[in-house]
Amino acid sequence: MHKKKLNTQYAAEALNVWRIAFAGDEEFDTDFSMKFFNQENLWEWSNCWLDGDKLVSTYFSVDVDLLVRQRQLTGRYVDGLATLPEYQKRGLITKCMVDDIAFCYKNGIDLMLTDPSRDSFYRQVGFEYAIDKYEAVVNCNFFKPSGAEDGYTVKKDILASENLQKDYKVINDWLWENSRYNEMKWPSSHEDIKFVRDDVFIAVAYDEASKPQGYMLYELDDNNMFIISIRFICLKALNALKNHIVAMPDLKYCKFLSIPQDFPMEFIVKEMARPEEAIVVRRRNTRMQG
Repeated sequence: MHKKKLNTQYAAEALNVWRIAFAGDEEFDTDFSMKFFNQENLWEWSNCWLDGDKLVSTYFSVDVDLLVRQRQLTGRYVDGLATLPEYQKRGLITKCMVDDIAFCYKNGIDLMLTDPSRDSFYRQVGFEYAIDKYEAVVNCNFFKPSGAEDGYTVKKDILASENLQKDYKVINDWLWENSRYNEMKWPSSHEDIKFVRDDVFIAVAYDEASKPQGYMLYELDDNNMFIISIRFICLKALNALKNHIVAMPDLKYCKFLSIPQDFPMEFIVKEMARPEEAIVVRRRNTRMQG
């Protein structure tokens, strides 16, 4: 058994390890996954364990920029920590993590972050939850009715189309500079890969001067909508995006996959006598830092 730096030649084997290690938690489309793994900037700080020539464990670590209370910091985003079942409980990932922590400490990297599906391992090496995020499932019968919003308009396309990608980036750049939340700039390996997805829609809200003010990324499955991300500069943009949802025929449920604790749901859901029928909210495992 020996530890080695990962590179693109291990892309197919890394995908195989992920499929086995994350079975039951995630599914991996081959074409999309290989596009992800074939990005050069994914591999600079990533490592693996080999048993002879067999890849048995992966550890990905990429540089990120952070904004914490308006102070810009450097960080590492840790992802894809996976080990084949028969090689687990041997400390392989722990060794990679300890080495990465030591490198960050020695080189003045401020924070390490991750978005785990399970948190027990990360707590053992000093990570704690840094952001409270929630999921919310809304019965579409309880959405506030659509209404005009002072000249605001919404354009929709698939995310893989270039039509709205520029405006998506304009909004994210503004939020990086002005958001009251702590922000992380996704590394290009994780951000650019979004734009190859033709199963995700983007809706962008524009003000009366045609400036982008908010966006929503979502998927549709039968009569249900899954909102991957919804971000806005002003509440008028949020209302315009809500109107976009309301205008869709035959929607039954709308699931917000990740929203902050103070998300203004009152702009989405009308007053109701039986809230348990209108909306279900639960806390979700989200970003940890160490």
